[in-house]
Amino acid sequence: MNKKDFQKKFPDVKLQELETKVVLSRAQVQECVVGLIRSLDTGLLYYDYSGRTIRVFTSDKIKEEIDKMIPGYQVIHPHTKKTGTIISDEPFIICGQMCVTVDFDGKKDAYDCEFFVK
Repeated sequence: MNKKDFQKKFPDVKLQELETKVVLSRAQVQECVVGLIRSLDTGLLYYDYSGRTIRVFTSDKIKEEIDKMIPGYQVIHPHTKKTGTIISDEPFIICGQMCVTVDFDGKKDAYDCEFFVK
């Protein structure tokens, strides 16, 4: 992944690269990433890591959208145009991306927050 993968939808995308002293576990990397986005007051688009290097793609636009995604918030599925309701208490990370659990007509599943951003 690189910035160009996000620039069309998120022109404000930024890349932060972190170098750690030791190789961290996945849980430690995720904790570091969450701390980074909170301290920068920005939103997470995606993160990956290899060895001691962590790459974090952030955007203020995604943060504005993620902040709206609370239980009861309505989202539109971009392909089917069905309306779904967010049921997760707060966004969570799956495979390096911020996700929420959405209920579409009784079918509950996790979706990448970016999926619902126009």
